[in-house]
Amino acid sequence: MATSLFLTRLLKYDTAAFVFACLFGLIVRNTFGFCDSMNFCPPGYYRRDGQRARIPCPENTYFTGSHSITNLNDCPPCEGGYYCPPGIVSRCPEGFYCPPGSGMIACPAGAQCPYGSDRAHHCPPGTYSHARSTHCLPCQNGTFNGRHFQRKCVPCAKGFYCHEGGTQYRPPGQQCQPGNYCFQGIQRLCPAGTFQPYQEQNTCFPCPKGSYCAGQGQTAITGACTPGWHCGEQSTNQQPTPCRPGHFCPHGYEIPCGLGLFQPLEGQTECAHCPPSFYCNIKASTAVTGPCQTGCCIHGLHTSPNDCDPPNPQCSIRGLVGGTCQPCPVGKYCPYKDIPEGQAPFCEDGYNCDGGATYPNPMAKLCPVGHKCRHH
Repeated sequence: MATSLFLTRLLKYDTAAFVFACLFGLIVRNTFGFCDSMNFCPPGYYRRDGQRARIPCPENTYFTGSHSITNLNDCPPCEGGYYCPPGIVSRCPEGFYCPPGSGMIACPAGAQCPYGSDRAHHCPPGTYSHARSTHCLPCQNGTFNGRHFQRKCVPCAKGFYCHEGGTQYRPPGQQCQPGNYCFQGIQRLCPAGTFQPYQEQNTCFPCPKGSYCAGQGQTAITGACTPGWHCGEQSTNQQPTPCRPGHFCPHGYEIPCGLGLFQPLEGQTECAHCPPSFYCNIKASTAVTGPCQTGCCIHGLHTSPNDCDPPNPQCSIRGLVGGTCQPCPVGKYCPYKDIPEGQAPFCEDGYNCDGGATYPNPMAKLCPVGHKCRHH
């Protein structure tokens, strides 16, 4: 205390002493021309010889010692893992890296920079990162990354599934299994009403009309629907909807009653013949269209009020063409007895109607694998 007071008084009145103090890096604060205190240069500053002004160390250098410095060379470069605003030393923050003497640099995408990093650490395969990340993230389920330093992961191959942190496009042993489908690299059960008999598939087949697929994860059709009931595509039980009037359901799905037929009731497996003396010229009719002319329509199944030619009595079963009693043509089906050849409708695409078909999608005639079955 006594020494400090002595120096203060000496510097107040002795110009030579004042200059001497400056030469050794002392800061002299002068108020109204008087020196009232003296201190060492604070951390991060230096003074040029013979000058009172304190000068900060340049950016990316530092000084933290307790004695004054009088030369710029006494401000060393900032060490790796630190950054140095003029004269100050701080640990490199998260999401940045600080090489020796280079300042603070934002961590690039595909790398990780935890607190105090002196370099960007590349993310390994199976991980990724965004810019300014402190750590790498694992690839999510359904995606993979097989290289270092990546900013994103991509979906694995169709028909395969990838676990979290995946590193392969087609991971061995991770093919999508029957009863499942793999969409965007994630394996999921086929929903109720669908099935999938094969592996490595990215969709499921809808259960066809006349059949049902009960529950999830089916590898085959569960069974045929009950006659008299209608099962549309993707049905989940065998009796979902009664067959509507004007239709018949011999195989578990609706077929409209053809010309010469009608059906007023629901839940039926056959259509009623248009009775003698009446005609039925509307498909899916629930009643006869009207009476025939006198002396006509004496046999039934008539489609015109002046139809006086009897149908061929030998064509008494479905699947045959009226007038010739030949099997229903290839690609068509004959759903009712004595149907005129020109009125036989086409089978549905995807089914192999090879002659004599009685309904549009015979389950026993699915189009073979590797073939195309189109009838229109």
